[in-house]
Parts: sequence; structure tokens; C-alpha cells
Amino acid sequence: MKGLFEQAELALVILVIFLTTIGTSAKEFHDVKMADSIMVGNQKLFLKGMGLRELSFLGIIIRVYVGGLYVDDPKQDCEKLISSDKIRSVYMNFLRHVSPSDLSRSLEEGVEKNCGSHCKDFKAKTGEIKALIPSVGSSDVLKITFDSKGTSFQLNDKTLGKIDGFEFSKTLLSVFIGDRPPTADLKNGLCGKI
Repeated sequence: MKGLFEQAELALVILVIFLTTIGTSAKEFHDVKMADSIMVGNQKLFLKGMGLRELSFLGIIIRVYVGGLYVDDPKQDCEKLISSDKIRSVYMNFLRHVSPSDLSRSLEEGVEKNCGSHCKDFKAKTGEIKALIPSVGSSDVLKITFDSKGTSFQLNDKTLGKIDGFEFSKTLLSVFIGDRPPTADLKNGLCGKI
């Protein structure tokens, strides 16, 4: 009888472990794990894809961050996601230290490449990016969330601030998945094509 109780206890422990791991599945890309889904406010978002941002410096490839794109409908193509008024979020999981000036300059250059007819309107907003962006180190996660009212920035669990404006929000998301991303590999990864 004692052996039967021990078996039942063991089965219960295994069941509890199984049930607690069901909701915590994650995807891994270049040794960075990201959850299959996240909550932004009351909205559940799903991981569409992950991509690697690399730089080439004097012929040396530098891995900067692994990005992840979270959206409400991962089946939607990236072109439609840019103009969507739904919540979307890009997670930048840094693999190395990046100074505030390098990071904000990279985002500003991306905006300039993707701003189209709105470039003049966005000059002040790119200055706001510079004021928000801190230094990041290896394992830091910069979370950029886009919605119909603007763009919010968060480093790890610390809120950095928000830049108002839907057009600017769409343009900043275009920096990652638009016509002129930093690299095709990053865009293809975020859009789930790798």
C-alpha cells in the first residue's frame, strides 16, 4: 500500500511540473530566449519572429542584439503590421554594451531612412529619442511598444517615457520591419521568415 501512495505522489509531482511549464514556453535564437507570448496592459501579444542585428566594422562582424517582434496576430504580414493601430512591441535583447549616443543615432538614422514625406515633422521627435535612450549593456532588454497614440520605451522593467504621435510610431516600427531596415536578416527574422 505504501508503494502505491509513493507512486501517486510521484505522478502528482510530475503533473504539477508539466502544468506549470505549459504556459512558459519560449523560443531561442542565438542563445537568447523569448517568451511565446507577453502581456502589454490587458493585451496579449504573440512572438511573430526573432532576428539578429549585426554590424560590420573593419571586416569584423559584431553581434549587437537579438530582436523579437510581438503582435496580436502573428499571421498578419509586416507591411500591414506597420500601419495597424493595434499594439505591437519590439524587444531588443542586447548582446554587448551600446552607448546612448550610438543607440539613439542608430534609431534616428533609421527614422530618416523611413520617414518619407514626414521627415520635417519628425525632427523634434528624433530629439526626444535622444533624451530617452540610456546606455545599455549585455543582457539588457530595450522594449519599444507601438500603438495608435505613440511609442513607449522601457529598459528591462524601468519605464523611460513615451513619444506621442501615430505617424511617428509607424515610422519607428518601419525602422525594424519597413522598406529600409538596418539589415534584411533582421527584418526577415522579425517578420518570421527565417
